[in-house]
Amino acid sequence: VVFHAGFLSHERLLSWTLHTSATFAVQAFFVVSGFLVTMSFENSSSHRSYFSKRVRRIGPAYVFVVVTAALGLSLMSRLSFDQYFFSDDFWRYLIFNLLLSNFPVSVAGRERFLRPIPPPIETKSRIGSYL
Repeated sequence: VVFHAGFLSHERLLSWTLHTSATFAVQAFFVVSGFLVTMSFENSSSHRSYFSKRVRRIGPAYVFVVVTAALGLSLMSRLSFDQYFFSDDFWRYLIFNLLLSNFPVSVAGRERFLRPIPPPIETKSRIGSYL
């Protein structure tokens, strides 16, 4: 964030930020977050308890961000409020993002959305079909 603030603003006072390493900052974030997630997992009594805590912690913020983005984008749209909120695209965006199925994949030349199956389960089922 600091790097981008200096780079995008072209402000002389922030020129020092161009010497910071964005790559290092991202890698450090993943190291620290990996440590914290592992510690949280080890302090849980079971897998179910761990996943329940993660969903209760991340879920509300995720829902808030998706709904806020969907509503906030209406302010930037050229469509009227009626056209925007009754559009199939609005509801498709909202539903597929809330179901964690927001990554389109092309099937037979048509764009489709993936099923809301977590990647490890989907990968395991695909690998199993080859055995």
